[in-house]
Amino acid sequence: MVERLHPDVVLVDVSGPDGLTWLRILRHEAPGVTCVACSVADTTANVVACAEAGAAAFVSADGSLADLVETVTRITRDEVICSPRVAAAVFRRLAAGGATQVATHRLTARESQVLSLICEGRSNKAIAAALRIAEPTVKNHVHRVLEKLAVSNRTQAVAHLQERRAPAEPGAGKAAAKSATR
Repeated sequence: MVERLHPDVVLVDVSGPDGLTWLRILRHEAPGVTCVACSVADTTANVVACAEAGAAAFVSADGSLADLVETVTRITRDEVICSPRVAAAVFRRLAAGGATQVATHRLTARESQVLSLICEGRSNKAIAAALRIAEPTVKNHVHRVLEKLAVSNRTQAVAHLQERRAPAEPGAGKAAAKSATR
């Protein structure tokens, strides 16, 4: 629809498992479109993750219709409403190396192995067998990986990793993200 309609602003519901993935896809495939992340859980990590995924603004999950209208109006004037708490987090992230230098470098060797197996579409049980560790230990590693990457599920972790790698062929990231949902 974006290709056909050429909108100025697209609202993306990020409350579902693929919200950040859609933001990333839109940023790459429709770079002229401004994205507003909607239904954002009001935590600094979630807001920063939306910004890193390509959102130009956000409306929190408990935001009203008036909040949405004001956000869209402001974003069309290149303005954004941002709490001091979120602004501070964004500045800290930029000072630590910029939005493109996200947390994968902070993963331990084991967490990197787990992420690699997640990218292959393996379940926690299969990861445990491959690494010869207990399944609850895998769950702990997965939790820490998601936390460090500031994403909320495996699909978003795969999309994050694909985004950091050099672009291969069109759609390669989508296939890997799809395999992570198995």
